[in-house]
Amino acid sequence: MAALSGSDFVVAPEAANRLGDRVTRVPDLAIWRRSDLKKMDRERTIVGGPLIAIEVVSSETAQELDEKIGQYFTAGTTAVWVIYPKNRTVVVERPDGNSRLKTSEVPLASEILSSLGIPVADVFSFLDDE
Repeated sequence: MAALSGSDFVVAPEAANRLGDRVTRVPDLAIWRRSDLKKMDRERTIVGGPLIAIEVVSSETAQELDEKIGQYFTAGTTAVWVIYPKNRTVVVERPDGNSRLKTSEVPLASEILSSLGIPVADVFSFLDDE
């Protein structure tokens, strides 16, 4: 897990999150408040939803993705960043149903992490190396 420089936030890759009694999800990346990691159980599963879940769309159906996003929001997640590598776009989903498409010209940011500003082009830069 890597800390966001100079903040109380941590980036956790593929960490298991218990979102309910029978629901565990593993986002590709997640941003957590450092204090939330104290809710980790004996199986090293984090109890509750991350602050921001980041999902890279690969083989799941739209229905499966919608279900997963709903489960994150029910567990308290404030935003889900859905990354579409094929068309190099990111959709920022919010619990109120509003979503915002991000293209390469607009940086990803979060109202919670106001200092965070990731150029969308940087998210896809690894594709340019292939």
